[in-house]
Amino acid sequence: MRKMIYKVKQWMRTRGFSLIELLVAVGVLAVIGVVTVITLNPAELFKESRDTSRFSSLATLRKAITLFQANNSDPSAMGDQHVVYVSLPDEDPNCGSWGLGSFVDENGNTWQHQCAPSADLTRANGSGWIPINFESEGKSLLPALPIDPVNQLDGSYFYTYARDEAGHYEINTRTESVKYSGGN
Repeated sequence: MRKMIYKVKQWMRTRGFSLIELLVAVGVLAVIGVVTVITLNPAELFKESRDTSRFSSLATLRKAITLFQANNSDPSAMGDQHVVYVSLPDEDPNCGSWGLGSFVDENGNTWQHQCAPSADLTRANGSGWIPINFESEGKSLLPALPIDPVNQLDGSYFYTYARDEAGHYEINTRTESVKYSGGN
């Protein structure tokens, strides 16, 4: 009997891991996992990814507007003055369901917000959230208008577009990652 127990103990020593060895291995893996999650910060990586998408979309939009301006010298074709066009979908053209009212700038000009319906939001034919017809002259400068990856009023993650009397325009967005904006 003693001989059999001895052989079992000897077999277990050569064939498996002790409880302490298993606990040490699991502990090391846990520490490596925690350090990896803290270092990489997946939530921040998703924010950076959305910000990169925002920059890419706005660069594409800027190029399309620049090409449109090169072919069209009429500033009114770029939308109305004193209107901030917003990428939020709303059946009310004045963005009423979002609670975006008018405001007065430092020069005393009253500005209105304007939204497009959900069905038209990304259309590039002038009925989308930006009133420029990118499909004019038989060629499409932009297949669809980009919208913010989040596109919600909560947190102010949406795009805006406005132009002045001379046809100069401004496109804005808000970034959310620490890398690009210092955080919220």
